[in-house]
Amino acid sequence: MFSTLARYLRMLSRLPTTLENLMTTQAELVEQLNALTATVTKVRTETQTVLARVAELEAAVLAGQTVTPEVQQALDNLAVAVAAVDAEVPDAPAAPAV
Repeated sequence: MFSTLARYLRMLSRLPTTLENLMTTQAELVEQLNALTATVTKVRTETQTVLARVAELEAAVLAGQTVTPEVQQALDNLAVAVAAVDAEVPDAPAAPAV
């Protein structure tokens, strides 16, 4: 009986350390998740800016503004790169019906 009690007391004495480690690990995880969220938000903003610029360039070309072959090739290359990224990133889920 005393050996069982001693074993339980040893286990209980380690419990605060285990809980402290668990809370520290979770706090670190929260920091990592927040950093990832910030990175995703930054990438989203940058992507929106690039897409807007591509649309502006395409509109300028379609409006008949004269561009050099190099500008046209750069625009075509960018459109291909944007399409490749778009294909790799899943679309946002549709908003639920109301």
